[in-house]
Amino acid sequence: MHRRRPKKRLFLLVFLLVIAVYYCNKRNKNKVDISQLHHVVIPDGFSVVGIDVSHHNGDINWKVIRAQGIVFAYIKATEGDFLTDKNYTYNYKQAKSNKIVAGMYHFFIFRKDGAKQAFYFLNKLRYQRGDLPPVVDVEYSSSNRRVVDKTTIKERITELKQFDSTIYSRKHIHPVIYTNKECYEDLIRDNFHKNDLWLCNLSDTPDDYMYPNWMMWQYSHTGKLAGVKSRVDMNVFYTGKAEFNEWLDMYEKAYIAN
Repeated sequence: MHRRRPKKRLFLLVFLLVIAVYYCNKRNKNKVDISQLHHVVIPDGFSVVGIDVSHHNGDINWKVIRAQGIVFAYIKATEGDFLTDKNYTYNYKQAKSNKIVAGMYHFFIFRKDGAKQAFYFLNKLRYQRGDLPPVVDVEYSSSNRRVVDKTTIKERITELKQFDSTIYSRKHIHPVIYTNKECYEDLIRDNFHKNDLWLCNLSDTPDDYMYPNWMMWQYSHTGKLAGVKSRVDMNVFYTGKAEFNEWLDMYEKAYIAN
């Protein structure tokens, strides 16, 4: 028995050494190398900057993202009435754990029932105090082609109104609408006055007269940030941090109450 004790001690020392190396590597992995961070380019006159992401952006180091001054992040949750973004849960939890104000968006598919899409989004939606309000992404793409036929445009507006009214009936808030200039002209402008607007315009600051309800501006699809390998969509809130917090509070009071 006495002869085996040194072996047991040696095993214990090796075990403790392995644990120490593991935690040391883990701690070093989570350190932010300041020299690798990028200078975030923000349009003049703005200060509250954010990003929007989906699984297409790959794995994201949210601690590094936060170290570059990113305040908020919209994360893709759902699409249509059948698809949940595979990185949604991870991105949401990691953004919040790194003190980034997080929110969720739904990619709207034309020709699919608006109410069904809203219910699917609501079923997956996570919301905690301080989160961004939910967003519906309405844009022309390979799956949502632009048309000039008035009947089709009317049908798409009806689908969007079904989505909006379903969200409102369950949560007593109107979702923010993300859109581009073409979709705004065709579908949004004369039909969704109660919804705050998140506008994609890669050339100019949104005009207050043309877009009276705009709150966020997506100014770039090619942002470069440490912590994510792909280019990133960049956004700003229309004014300062105090107003940003007031905006969040307004939605929180309505959302939490219901």
